[in-house]
Amino acid sequence: MTESSYTKTSVTVASVAGVNAHTPAVGDTIALMCNKAGNYSISIRTITKVDGTTFSWVGDVSHEIATATIYGGNMNVVGGAATSNFSGFTPTGQSSSAGLSADIDVTSAGLPVVAYYDAENSKLKVAYADSTEPKLASAWTRVDTGLSCSGEVSMRVDSNNGIHIMFKDADGQLCYAYASGTSALNSMKEEVIDTNGTLAYGSLSVIESKIGDKTTVVPTVTYLNSANTASCIKYAYRTAAAGTTGEWDYQIVPSQGSGHYAVAENKISLESKKTGWSSGTTDTILTNGGTTATPATVDSVIAFKSKKFETAYLKSE
Repeated sequence: MTESSYTKTSVTVASVAGVNAHTPAVGDTIALMCNKAGNYSISIRTITKVDGTTFSWVGDVSHEIATATIYGGNMNVVGGAATSNFSGFTPTGQSSSAGLSADIDVTSAGLPVVAYYDAENSKLKVAYADSTEPKLASAWTRVDTGLSCSGEVSMRVDSNNGIHIMFKDADGQLCYAYASGTSALNSMKEEVIDTNGTLAYGSLSVIESKIGDKTTVVPTVTYLNSANTASCIKYAYRTAAAGTTGEWDYQIVPSQGSGHYAVAENKISLESKKTGWSSGTTDTILTNGGTTATPATVDSVIAFKSKKFETAYLKSE
């Protein structure tokens, strides 16, 4: 809304733009904002009276008011339609343990997408924004994927805006789910990647290959299998492109021996090949049976902590 006049306890607006056809009403929350000379101020109040385009509340607002946003929702990032209790800014009807494991990426348009573990309900959830710089809950849409989750969430958005998520389900299995876009998040299907080992501290990435105008995307993951042993890290990839019928194959990442084993409770990072993947060096980093590879020609790169910080390069035969 754009204000035309205000007092410490009311604002009269020149225009009202409804969100999702919502009509402002008593009990809704109003965010009163001003950004003047680089100083940003915001006050949150509950509407106690509606008279045409004049909205009133209890509790003086001491700063100027430039804009006012009304929403029938709550203050947390993933929003919703539930009424909020703003005592201490704690929303009612929402999980108090969301985000214990989470990951974020952006679409090709720069819109943020967040995948996260809702521990209170043991669910995998996703929130996505309709703005590149979301500032209020009204900019976010939250989706319950319907999949069980117990943590270890990692996510990537590919160049086709497909959403790839690795997570542990309620049975402790390491799993994968894919949505072709935000509109398909509530129809994601669980695929089991692995059931043996630590199955933790992992990362997901994607291999992208472009042929003509079509980009094929194959998800890959890496994760801790058994800390401080020769079989410390596993790497897994899908045998077919995302969105098609396929299975998961995994392997132990070869180790250089004692002193190079991944340690416990440290993130194992992964980056896989994209279109245009290049490198500033042509040094050989892999040799296998006479076949060599440079950083620009490998499929994936894994980074992990041993007694040092190490990288491992992987290329399909």
